[in-house]
Amino acid sequence: MSASKSNDEYVGLEPKMDKRAKAEMELAQQNKKYRRTVAIIVAIIVVCIAFVAVVNSSLFYTHMTAVKVGDTSYSAAEFSYYYETVYSEYYNTYGSTIDTSTVYSYDEDGNPLTFADYFTEQAITTMTQITALYDEAMSVGYVIDDDYAAEIDSSLAYIELYASLYGYTTDGFLAAQYCRGMDTELYTEIITKYLTAYSYSNYLYESFEYTDEEKADYYAANADSLENITLYYYYIPASAFADLDDDAAAEAAHDAAQTIADAGDLESYLAAADEYAGTEDAATSWTGYGDDISSYYSEWALDAARTEGDTTVVDLDGSGSYALCFVSRDDNDYPTVSVRHILIQAEADDDGEYTEEALQAAYDELVEIYDMWQEDPTEEYFAELADEYSDDSAEGGLYEEIYKGQMVTEFNDFCFADHETGDTGIVLGQSDSYAGYHLIYFVGEGDTYSNVLADEALRSEDFTAYRDELAGTYTVSTGWAIRFGKS
Repeated sequence: MSASKSNDEYVGLEPKMDKRAKAEMELAQQNKKYRRTVAIIVAIIVVCIAFVAVVNSSLFYTHMTAVKVGDTSYSAAEFSYYYETVYSEYYNTYGSTIDTSTVYSYDEDGNPLTFADYFTEQAITTMTQITALYDEAMSVGYVIDDDYAAEIDSSLAYIELYASLYGYTTDGFLAAQYCRGMDTELYTEIITKYLTAYSYSNYLYESFEYTDEEKADYYAANADSLENITLYYYYIPASAFADLDDDAAAEAAHDAAQTIADAGDLESYLAAADEYAGTEDAATSWTGYGDDISSYYSEWALDAARTEGDTTVVDLDGSGSYALCFVSRDDNDYPTVSVRHILIQAEADDDGEYTEEALQAAYDELVEIYDMWQEDPTEEYFAELADEYSDDSAEGGLYEEIYKGQMVTEFNDFCFADHETGDTGIVLGQSDSYAGYHLIYFVGEGDTYSNVLADEALRSEDFTAYRDELAGTYTVSTGWAIRFGKS
């Protein structure tokens, strides 16, 4: 027989006691229950306080796993670096901050995705790629070159400068910029790993080699993506004929566009557009890669038979019509050039303007450098002078494989003026960011620009495929601490 009894077996077996004793006993039981409850609550509070203390300490941000890529664990502080990097890229692209809780899309199940989700996804993708490239670099004994090593020191100096400007210690600035736990030591580890992976990726990118035949075949197969098309368009909306019904208005827009297109050559087309609009420069010029042309008229524009002055009319489903005129298609079949240059920038005044006196001073200084070079008019000495005096950071003042339109107008015109090696010239260069004089030394011609474009595209495709395949071998998981690495 069991030694235990059911509750029913104990009914009526309680010891007899008076009301006072019974009341005291119940009070005692209540007090005991109260003390037990208080003890439990206190214990919970102590645990919570301890947890908050850990969360508020740098140990939590640097020791709890936020993301794990393969065998590498990343803390919340480390994740915050990549998250903030992605956010900064977005800010630099669009020029504004954004509420990361804003919904930007929906997943396949219809659940909302916020910008925080987007930045997190992009950060983890970057972390995975960096980890994969870094691990492989270490496995083959890859060592970053001096330029990348210098970049690490430069980044730290940049951080120290901004910290002092805003009244922070360096560690305090890093913690404010990223999250608690980020300090100089951890930041150095992160950017060293990042730049090592980046340096190794450039090494891989440059390691791919292609024959001229492979480049030519790729270019021919992808010409629409690699060649610039220039054309003019003038749009006439059907709504301009408000007194007509829809069909008649669409027809009137077509007829007006046809009149402009029938004008003849390019000059006549532009004059007809101006006459119809009653203004000058009415037609809009467009230049871009063939892949970027509107699908409404891309087939016409990309036809190999197109020549300057060809025109057509394209109707847009009753809403209006385009009058188009083809100008040119650049097949990039010309040699690139290499030059060295020495830039002396003019000093801007308080209004950001460049006075004649400032430009003259820059020119005079450059002439003095030119006279120095005349003492030993060699390319080697020119490179030395560029390193010593130029306001441009290119090593030895060297730019290779320059293509048409890459440089400011005056610089570009010199580069493609049929020079021979050793030819020099002084040209004024101006843009939104500077004004000054360039002393240019013509080094020589290089590969055709079509080959350069094909080579770059092939390398980009092959490197991306290699990197993605490598990163695809890594398993990725996230930990609870990831939420502390987000803004």
